[in-house]
Amino acid sequence: MKKLLLIAALALSLAGCANLQNAWDTVTGARVSPQGVYVAMNVFDGFERTATNYFVLCHQHQENATCSKTAEVQIAAAVRSGRVARNNLRAYMVAHPDAIGAQGVYDAFTAATDTLKAALQNYGVQS
Repeated sequence: MKKLLLIAALALSLAGCANLQNAWDTVTGARVSPQGVYVAMNVFDGFERTATNYFVLCHQHQENATCSKTAEVQIAAAVRSGRVARNNLRAYMVAHPDAIGAQGVYDAFTAATDTLKAALQNYGVQS
C-alpha cells in the first residue's frame, strides 16, 4: 500500500512539473517555434548577401556616393555579430534537436539582424 501511495504521489508531482514547465514557458515565452528560427535565419542570410554586395560595389566603385569607411566598419561589425548569433542558434538547435529554440539565443539573433538592417538602411543600401 505504501508503494502504491508513493507511486501515486510521484506521478502527481511529475504531472505538476510538466504543467509548471508549460505554464512557465507560456508566461515567459521561453520557447520559439522551429519555423520562426528558420525564417529568422533566412532573413539574416538575405541581409548578409545585401551587405556582401555593398562591399563588392564599394571596392569596385569607390566613387559611389553611398560608400564610406564608416559605413563599411559599421556594416561589417553588424554582419559579424549576426553570424555569431546565427551560429549560436544553430549550435543550440543541433545540441537540442527535440527542443525548440531558446528565447534568449533567438532574441540575440534577431537583435543582430535588426542592427544589420538598420546599418544598411542608415547608409542607403537597398536589398
